[in-house]
Amino acid sequence: MNTTSTSSTQPKDSKISVDYFIGCLLGALLGDCIGALFEGQQDVPMESVEDLFQDLTNEDLTLDQLVPLEFTDDTAMLKSVAESLIRNKCFNARDVANTFVSEYFESPKRGYGGSVVDVFVKLKKDKVSDPFQPAREQFNGSGSYGNGGAMRIAPVALFAHGNIEHMLDIAAQTTKITHTHRLAVHGALLQTLAVHQALVADKSKLIDTKIFLSELKEKMKSIEQNLDEE
Repeated sequence: MNTTSTSSTQPKDSKISVDYFIGCLLGALLGDCIGALFEGQQDVPMESVEDLFQDLTNEDLTLDQLVPLEFTDDTAMLKSVAESLIRNKCFNARDVANTFVSEYFESPKRGYGGSVVDVFVKLKKDKVSDPFQPAREQFNGSGSYGNGGAMRIAPVALFAHGNIEHMLDIAAQTTKITHTHRLAVHGALLQTLAVHQALVADKSKLIDTKIFLSELKEKMKSIEQNLDEE
């Protein structure tokens, strides 16, 4: 795998509407902002979520009457991935890492976990000489198996949707800047596949969730077997 940069091989005849790209990113943002209100709660009554949505869609309420929504580190890092891919027109590990670091130090109070902050501090200190080294060193060399890769991965699925192998390679490398444990990488790959599968689905039909999940499991099973053999 190329750990520095990889060019996009997206097909020129791709006709996926930009509306789906916008919808994916806005959906991730909204989910992050709403989910943040309930983070840390063991039990979240469905009524609480429904009441929140009713308020958000109530045109009679003014902004100062609504519960303020703020995005977390999930969106901050997702945005960083998207910005880097757009800026470079390819995956560039050092640029992604630099963007993560800049975003964190500009706005640190987004709910970042302590482990990833340690990575950013080391990356900044070493001027991102090796974008992967700080993450590799964590937890006695086993790396973090948190969900940090998965939570920010949507732009990768959009950027490289025309080539699944290339898409998964970028997803893995993007994740390893902060999370190197195989479970963290596999989780990010699973989320990438889920976004991709929704993106290319037949939009004239409602998605059958059972079929969607079944297909996703089969794809992931094959990927995990291949990765474990490497």
